[in-house]
Amino acid sequence: KIHGTATGGALSHKDFGVAFGGGVSEFINATGGSEEDDGDYRVRTFTTSGTFEITSNTGEHTYDVLVIAGGGSGGNDDGGLGAAGGGAGGMVKLTSQAGTVQTYAVTIGAGGAALTSGGQHGNNGSNTVFGSVQTCIGGGGGGGASQAGNVGGSGGGGASSTSYSGGAGTSGQGNAGGKATGNYGSGGGGGKSAAGADGASNQGGNGGNGTADSITGSSVVYAGGGGGKGQSAQGTGGTGGGSDGNSQEAGENGKGGGSGGDGGEETNAAKGGDGVVIVRYQFQ
Repeated sequence: KIHGTATGGALSHKDFGVAFGGGVSEFINATGGSEEDDGDYRVRTFTTSGTFEITSNTGEHTYDVLVIAGGGSGGNDDGGLGAAGGGAGGMVKLTSQAGTVQTYAVTIGAGGAALTSGGQHGNNGSNTVFGSVQTCIGGGGGGGASQAGNVGGSGGGGASSTSYSGGAGTSGQGNAGGKATGNYGSGGGGGKSAAGADGASNQGGNGGNGTADSITGSSVVYAGGGGGKGQSAQGTGGTGGGSDGNSQEAGENGKGGGSGGDGGEETNAAKGGDGVVIVRYQFQ
């Protein structure tokens, strides 16, 4: 309510604390990616490379951003020796970032490439980059027959025998892959919330689970590692995009999940899941 009378000039929208006729924002205006609203918040999702541009921010508001790299692909078996799961792409959530008016280059990391023949080592995923703010490291490829897992955002599993360990994860972004603890078993790839499980004799280890986040307004699990493949049993993929060992299914795109290990030359390991960048800010 306005008490008394106003003299000495016309009242503006600032006198009332509201905007008449629209067109005035005291929050963040931005462009880029796909757009979806969650109440007074706008969510911009990048599954391909592009730019996120903050065009105005009169109220000096902040934004949150989730950055996930591409997951590693699993290794290929050779003669029943086992193959390990790929590690999830590195995952980082940043909150209350200064909403500076500028353009942020977004590079989405691809999942590690699928394999084409037996005994091959899995490929690392590519890094995902959000301007100068955050770089997340691609997931490590899983070992094929008698190979160690690669280092990555989360590490790939090691394959076939106790001599071959899982790759290390990147601090703050993921966990290590599992190792083989008996002959013809292979480790699962690491995930954001847990390391990949070790493979037992003739069995593949499970992929490490990912982590749930609600940046979109709904809880979604991201960055799970791929399951390893043993001579007689396969590991399950970690929650959050990892695929099962020997399933020949790719890690889930938009989650940076790792791919599972492979069953042999005729059924080659699939690629890791592609990464993602998700930005959330108040727009009204």
